Amino acid sequence: MKIKPCMPEWAELIDELIKLEEEHQEMIDAIIEGDYEEICREAIDVMQVNANISTFCRGGATSTREYHHAVKMLELSLSKIGRSNEKYKKELLERFIDEHYQKMERRKKEWAGGDRVEG
Repeated sequence: MKIKPCMPEWAELIDELIKLEEEHQEMIDAIIEGDYEEICREAIDVMQVNANISTFCRGGATSTREYHHAVKMLELSLSKIGRSNEKYKKELLERFIDEHYQKMERRKKEWAGGDRVEG
């Protein structure tokens, strides 16, 4: 699974590193709460920030430990939600990805308006 970079033009590496820490903590919080759907959403957010960070450096997002951790948490959470129903897990993943990209499209519009949107 590959996530495309998506961030405002004014974003700097430090902004994305701070965001990575925030998103990673949100994923950990969801793990502690046992909310598998939220773990999936937060794992995708961690993967997104890693993709953003990859634009600042070589190696790419998928080479980071955080990215691999997020992918693993996403896969584990989907298996808990979907049990052994592969079709359901696939549909659920597609829904989470679609929700994520809709969120990114809303943010792009906000950024185009000059808004510095957090979260």
